[in-house]
Amino acid sequence: MKKLITLFVIGLLSFTNPAYSQTVDFSISPQTTNVVMGDQFCLDVVVSDFTDMVSMQFSINYDAAVLEYDMAANFTLPGLGGSNVGNPSPGNITVSWLANDIINGESVANGTSIFQICFTAITSNATSSIDYSGSPTSIEVTNTDGLVTMNTTGGEVIVGSGGGGGGTTDLTFTLPDVSAANGTNVCVPVTVQNFTDIVSMQYSINYNSSILSYTGSGNYGLPGMVASNVGNPSPGNVTVSWLANDVVAGQSVADGTTIFQICFDVIGSGGAVSPLDFSGSPTSIEVTDTGGIVSPVFEDGSITATGGGGSGTTDLTFTLPDVSAANGT
Repeated sequence: MKKLITLFVIGLLSFTNPAYSQTVDFSISPQTTNVVMGDQFCLDVVVSDFTDMVSMQFSINYDAAVLEYDMAANFTLPGLGGSNVGNPSPGNITVSWLANDIINGESVANGTSIFQICFTAITSNATSSIDYSGSPTSIEVTNTDGLVTMNTTGGEVIVGSGGGGGGTTDLTFTLPDVSAANGTNVCVPVTVQNFTDIVSMQYSINYNSSILSYTGSGNYGLPGMVASNVGNPSPGNVTVSWLANDVVAGQSVADGTTIFQICFDVIGSGGAVSPLDFSGSPTSIEVTDTGGIVSPVFEDGSITATGGGGSGTTDLTFTLPDVSAANGT
C-alpha cells in the first residue's frame, strides 16, 4: 500500500489555519461485539467532523489469534475502495486514501460508516480489541487547511463458546448485521456451517421494501447454484431453491463458506433498520441431506441505513458493488 506523500499534498493546499488546529473522529461500531467461534461479522469504521478531508492513512490492529481478517466492504467514501485497505500481516490492517479533488477535499455526514472491516472468529472464549494505531502505517490525516488531529475510539470483540443445545453441530445458515449509507448498494453474504452431504434446500428471506430495494444475487460459492436459484417474486421477499448436481452423494462445503450473496439499494433514511429474516413464506423451508429431511438453524441478520454523503442522492449515479468470489467460480 502506497504511503501518502504529505509534502505533495501540502504543496497544493493553501493554509489558513495552523497545523493540527482541527480534529476528526474515527470510531469502531459497534464498540462491543459478541460472537461465537466460526461467526463471520463486519464492523463499521465511522467518522464525525469529516469535513473537507484531503487524505488519510492509519492502521487498525486486532488479535490474530482470536480473529481472522476476511475483507473490507461497503465503501461509501468517494475514491475509497478495496485497494485502499490492506492486510500486510496477521493482526494488522492498513488504510490509505487521497481525495479525488485535493483542492476542495471530501466531506461526509457525521456518523457515516465510510467502510467496513470483516472477520471470522477463530478462537472461543477469547477477546480481541480493535484499535486504531500508527503501526505499521503511521497516522497522518489532512484537510484543505493542513494536518488534522485524528481522535479515535476502538472496539472490542468477545468470542463466546457457542450457542446452547448442541447447535454447533447443526446445519446453520447465517446472515450478518451490517450498515450501509442511504443511496448506496450493499451485498450481504449467506454463509453456512456444517453443510455436509446436502441434497436440496429451499427457503425465503424477508426484508423491509421501504428501506431496501433488491438488486440481485451473486458470488455463488455452492456448486450448481446460479442466479436462477434466487428470486424476488415481490418486494420484501427473496426466494431460494437449489438441488445438488449429485443427489446420491449430496454436496459439502467448508464451514464459513459464502454460498451466495443478496444485494440491495439502500433507500431508507439514516437510522432505519431492515431485518433480513429467514422464513417459510412465500417459499416454505425444506432442506434435505443424503439421510432425509434436515432441520437447519437460521441466524437472521439486518441492514441499518446510515446518513448518505451530502447531496449525492440527487445525482445520477451508476454503481457496481464490491464483492468476493471463490477461485474458479
